[in-house]
Amino acid sequence: MAEEDLKTSSRPAASSDSLVGVERVDLNADAGESEDSSTDEALLDFVTSVSLACGVHAGSPAAIASLSAKARAKGVGVGAHPGLPEGRKPRIISPMEAEEAVRIQIETFRKHSQAPLQHAKPHGALYHAARDPRVAKAVAEAVRELGVPILVAQAGSPLERAAKEAGVRVVAEAFLDRAYEPDGRLVARGRPGAILEDAGEAGGRALDIVLRNRLFAVNGREVAVRAGTLCVHSDNPAALAIARVVRPALEEAGVVVRPMGDP
Repeated sequence: MAEEDLKTSSRPAASSDSLVGVERVDLNADAGESEDSSTDEALLDFVTSVSLACGVHAGSPAAIASLSAKARAKGVGVGAHPGLPEGRKPRIISPMEAEEAVRIQIETFRKHSQAPLQHAKPHGALYHAARDPRVAKAVAEAVRELGVPILVAQAGSPLERAAKEAGVRVVAEAFLDRAYEPDGRLVARGRPGAILEDAGEAGGRALDIVLRNRLFAVNGREVAVRAGTLCVHSDNPAALAIARVVRPALEEAGVVVRPMGDP
């Protein structure tokens, strides 16, 4: 869904809800960003895809090799999570810098991964820098030229549009543990309430996104969203609790939860 098509409205009464969503969804985690891999490994029992840091903002060749092998053994799709040295600290970057970051880190991933490359998903500052259409185009074209099967992009973002224009398969993403602004952007980290740690709330949001194509912004207004994958960050203290609630909640609602790369 295009960013300009995001619409807001007052929260409707629960009794008027209608189910208009999809039959399947991917549940992904950003991982490989800490020396302690215990949470990452535990998440593999619940998520269906994982994006691994490629050694710039975080991660290491050893972590890529270890986590990719464990993910593959559990049938979890594995992707690369290229970022900038600053990690999540926002800054302006050029299209050339974005393309180079993606190229170098995809190559690093492919060199050390013990699983096929399912997808690529920019991390942090690079993910948000791709709201600039020029940066988004550079990322999408790099992914296409590198033969990456799938690009993960925030639902309704310029990166999602750029991928489609470049002929790259794109899976739109929504976040289970991040607060949203009414215009569909994420609330900036560091602001109160930007990070969500309530597993029950995350479970409700997952069902809203998948079955009703919506979520609710910080001011309570409804935001329309269509997403094929739902993300939880492994460095969120509540990541494992969220995954433990969300996966069965989706399946009990009749939603098939499986890797984005599956047919």
